[in-house]
Amino acid sequence: MKVKTIKLHFKKRTKRAGIMDITRPIEHLVISSKADSGVALVYTNLPNAAMTIIEYEKGVVSDMLKSLSTIASKAVKVKGAASQKAKNIDILHAMLGSSVTIPVREGRLVLGKWQSIVLMDFNKWINTDMVVLQLILDGEPLTIETHEFTFDKPVEEPYFFDMTRRVKDIISKSKIGDGIANIFIGSTTVGIRIMRYDIDTKARLAGALEALAPSGADYMHHKLTSDMYGIGSDTNGKSHIRSAIFGPYATVPVIGRKIPLGENSIMAIDFDVIKRKRRVIVQIIGE
Repeated sequence: MKVKTIKLHFKKRTKRAGIMDITRPIEHLVISSKADSGVALVYTNLPNAAMTIIEYEKGVVSDMLKSLSTIASKAVKVKGAASQKAKNIDILHAMLGSSVTIPVREGRLVLGKWQSIVLMDFNKWINTDMVVLQLILDGEPLTIETHEFTFDKPVEEPYFFDMTRRVKDIISKSKIGDGIANIFIGSTTVGIRIMRYDIDTKARLAGALEALAPSGADYMHHKLTSDMYGIGSDTNGKSHIRSAIFGPYATVPVIGRKIPLGENSIMAIDFDVIKRKRRVIVQIIGE
């Protein structure tokens, strides 16, 4: 197994939020690696940007930017926040995520016909964005380590738990120097995000979540769980929707037993409405 870490820089040339198709340079680097199979992690540690996969077509790009603007506008305006626009960017970054992971087969990225890897930059100025490409390629047997820890979720929701210190500590003591780390929680009412976290962002993200999956909505989940179990209905329908949007996992590159987080933190966002004990799995793969 081989681990390759490549840093790329992309120039945003407009003074508005933009979506850049970076598929071609990523594909070129994968082909140049001459590996038959493996995994490609494409990651940005910038709090003003996000990574995702879309159909890169003018209409989709325009619709996406419009939808993101609508989501950000639903966030709670925090009194005294240094910059409401900057806080909107934090919300978009938190909701979309920092990385995508793509299979490599027969020396190429396994992307669908219409899929493109895109870097989304929400800043309103010209700047250069850095992207890390971490390739985990076939070869000698790879090393996998699995670690875990727990935390207690109070009644408060959404509950934000900063896992940065715990995850960094695990990785710093690992036998694996370079590779990737997958952070996972086995729950359908939790999300994990690499994001810039502060009190303002917490309040604004809570507002955006309420717009996406309102607390007072009539969720079918409430009725069906009552019918199935006969012990009273669940009242966490919104929690399942929010978890589905965020996903209970995140993947980050490991470089020299460190994670390039920049200004970000590794956050568990627990959407459930009751107390829970959560088990966090940290799986490190590499050499």
